[in-house]
Amino acid sequence: MGAAIEHVKLDINHFRNFDGVMPTILPGDTIELGDGHYWLNDGLDIDVPLRIVGDERDPTNVVLELSGCIKWKGKAGWIEGVTLQRPRVSSNDKNLIFQFENGSCNIVHSIMNNTGSMGTILKCHHSCIQMLNVTLRGEGKNNAGIFSYGIDMDDGSKLQLNKCRINSNSSSGIRLSNRSFLNIDECILKQNSKFGIEMIEQCLLSGKIADSVFVENESGDIMMDDSCKILDYSSTQLSCFDVRADSNLVSGFFHKKKQHFQSQLGFEHTPDNPERVDS
Repeated sequence: MGAAIEHVKLDINHFRNFDGVMPTILPGDTIELGDGHYWLNDGLDIDVPLRIVGDERDPTNVVLELSGCIKWKGKAGWIEGVTLQRPRVSSNDKNLIFQFENGSCNIVHSIMNNTGSMGTILKCHHSCIQMLNVTLRGEGKNNAGIFSYGIDMDDGSKLQLNKCRINSNSSSGIRLSNRSFLNIDECILKQNSKFGIEMIEQCLLSGKIADSVFVENESGDIMMDDSCKILDYSSTQLSCFDVRADSNLVSGFFHKKKQHFQSQLGFEHTPDNPERVDS
C-alpha cells in the first residue's frame, strides 16, 4: 500500500515543463529540476515565496532558456544551481533576465548569461537580494547605442554579493540609485564598458571592497556623486581600486576594520565612528 501511494504522489507531482508546474505552486513550494534544458517562452511571474533548485555542484547541467523575463514579487525565495540564459532571436531584444519588484530572494551557485539580449541582466526595484557564487554575463560591447547593466538597483534596494562575477556589460557592471545599498566581498567586476560600480542619489557601497577585483572596466572602477558613500571593511588601509567622484570624495570614503552588523547582512547604514582614509 505504501509503495502504491508513493507512486501516485510521483505521478501527481512530476512535470515535464514549467507551463505544467506553475499553476500548481503554493507559497513555500520547492521546484526541483533534473539535468537538461527548459524553455520558458513567456517568462515567469512569481508573486509567492518559492524555491527553485537545480544542480548546486554544476549549474550548467540545468539550463533555463528564456524568451521573456522572470518577474519576481515574492517576499522570499531561493534559487540554486541553475543557468539562466537567453538565445539570440532578435537584434533588438532588450529583455531582462530578472526583474525584482518589492521582492526578496537568495541566489546561489548559479549563472545568468544575457548574451542573447541587449538588455540589463537583473533589475531591482525596492527589493532585497543576496547572491553567493553567481556569474552575471552581459552581451558585451555597446554596438547600437543601448546601455545595459549587469545589475541595476533603485528605490532603496539592498544587495549583498559574495564571490560573484559581473562581466562584459555594455554599461557599468552595477548601477545604484535612489538610496540603494550594496555590500560586496571577494567579487570580480571585469570588462564592463563603463564602470565596475556606478552610484548616484544617496547610495552606500560597503564590504571588503579592497578584497574584490576590478579589471579592465573601460571608464574606471567606481564612480559616485557627492551624495554617496563608500565604507570599506577590508584589512588593508590602502584601496586597491580607483574612485571617480566630485570634489567631496574624501568626506564620503571611509575605512573600518570591524563589521559590527555582519549578522544583519550589511543592511544597517549607520557606521559607528568610522576611521576616515586620508587622500
